[in-house]
Amino acid sequence: MTTEQNKELLSTWQTEHGKYLLIGNEVKVLNKQDGSEYVFGCQIVWNIDENIIHYAIISNVIDDRIYVIVDRIMSEIKTQKESIEVSTANAFVSRNQTQFKDAVFSGKLYLICHSLVDSDGIISHLSNFGYRIEINDDIYYKEKASVANIDVFLSHDSRDKETFVRDLNVALSKKLIRTWLDEKSLMIGDRLTSKINEGLIKSRYCIVVLSKHFLENTGWCDREYRSIVSREINEKRDVLLPIWHGVTKADIIQYNLELADRVALNTNMGAASIAGMIKRKIDSLGRS
Repeated sequence: MTTEQNKELLSTWQTEHGKYLLIGNEVKVLNKQDGSEYVFGCQIVWNIDENIIHYAIISNVIDDRIYVIVDRIMSEIKTQKESIEVSTANAFVSRNQTQFKDAVFSGKLYLICHSLVDSDGIISHLSNFGYRIEINDDIYYKEKASVANIDVFLSHDSRDKETFVRDLNVALSKKLIRTWLDEKSLMIGDRLTSKINEGLIKSRYCIVVLSKHFLENTGWCDREYRSIVSREINEKRDVLLPIWHGVTKADIIQYNLELADRVALNTNMGAASIAGMIKRKIDSLGRS
């Protein structure tokens, strides 16, 4: 495995995860039988917005040689926090050093490779260390387009972003819940209708932040709500997760009588508490 092959794999991964800053180096594993060296790319994956770090191991083929690396992960994170060596095209500014040192390790471990040998054995081994594994191999990229990988779609009126929705998105992300939020999921040139519909269809659940702004919005909010209800009818399961934001039961009854019968959370609980309850909901039914 050469440094150039590591860079090629990492480049493909970064195309999809461009919002992350990568901090790390390469580790050489010696084959005692023939004296050859095998190079693993080892990267701390820093989500700056949420101040969470994950870890990534990169190699053309990942097999049981990875076990040598696993023992070093926590010490590597500690070392990097102390030295802050940054290997990325993104500029690193000194004002972020304190933030990085305070970042919390999520326990998530990316395995970035073309192929994974004995995946069941490796996953079992790594899980014993408490890691959550995400395999990004050739099979993953081939199947990704057809697999729903969003936990929740955040349906809301844009006027509620500042007062609650952004805080909820951050709180959900800290719980490792994958979210679809327009301002982070839409890119320049995207067609609004098709991309929003894609988010609504791919998400496992749809959080609807029911505020007075939302109830009065006969445009996008009404359209999204009707699409979510249609999904429930077609899939014969509950998809909609309601959150009341500054509204009363009378307000909800006036908007939709059936919606008033649903158990809802209230934003006066705080974003962190709501995120915890949504995580329990998702975990209770299993995640993809």
